[in-house]
Amino acid sequence: ALPICSAFVRVMIIPVFVTLFSLGGASFGMAEEAIPFVMIFIPLALALGYDSIVGVAIPFVGSQVGFAAAFLNPFNVGIAQGIAGVPVFSGIGFRLIVWTI
Repeated sequence: ALPICSAFVRVMIIPVFVTLFSLGGASFGMAEEAIPFVMIFIPLALALGYDSIVGVAIPFVGSQVGFAAAFLNPFNVGIAQGIAGVPVFSGIGFRLIVWTI
């Protein structure tokens, strides 16, 4: 375990990083870009007392949830709305609420 970290940091490190990766997935379509971060988060998770699955899940779950609830992703929002014939990136308020939830 990391003895120099306060209890607050230990509790907040996972939600903060999952939220950051989710923001990346929601805004610019971060998906495969999360793979190299696994090498960083596995040792971090082990140092915090979790197993390696948590270290893999932090970047992957965050980026994939963000990708699924994207609000600015040009790949799944921009192209789909263009094909559907609606104004591109319309309804961003609703998508921001969905991403927040």
